[in-house]
Amino acid sequence: FAVSNVNFIIKAVKVTSPNGSETWTVGEQHNIIWTYAGTIPNVKLEYSTDGGNSYSTITNSVATSNLSYPWTVSGDAIGSQVRIRVSSISNPNIQDSSNANFTINGVKLTAPDSGTWNAGTSQTITWTSQGTIGNVKLDYSTDAGATYPNTIIASTSNNGTYAWTVPTQAVNNQARFRVSTVSDPTI
Repeated sequence: FAVSNVNFIIKAVKVTSPNGSETWTVGEQHNIIWTYAGTIPNVKLEYSTDGGNSYSTITNSVATSNLSYPWTVSGDAIGSQVRIRVSSISNPNIQDSSNANFTINGVKLTAPDSGTWNAGTSQTITWTSQGTIGNVKLDYSTDAGATYPNTIIASTSNNGTYAWTVPTQAVNNQARFRVSTVSDPTI
């Protein structure tokens, strides 16, 4: 008879959706679905925007027995090389990810991300987008993003950049910016 030279893991978790080629949109809710075998009480859910090279957390723990998790697609997850990973909390080596990349359409603000902008100065707001995105709307908040009542521009070309002269009424230590599509402000 013959035996293995080293221990190995028999995979007990399997991602079934999204598993590749899907197209989701920021703000939509989609179920992340998996199957499992054995005793795995809880799993961690993550997404990758670079084909599985690095991952960001969706949720740190969900009961495995749920077999799905309703995810409102994050604006941080846009791209065409997105994958989902489901891993055991007790043994992260027991995990599976989407078999192939899928796409998340939407827009993502890239600047400003932090720092200080002075009133009266010209600054550049930048964003990236994926999919068929028409004109975008730019707003800012002075209450840490609780509301966005201040419109910078109601409609501008989706070219990824907008020059803005910071008005004095925007002076605030809780300012945040938002970029959204004109046709659907939830994206």
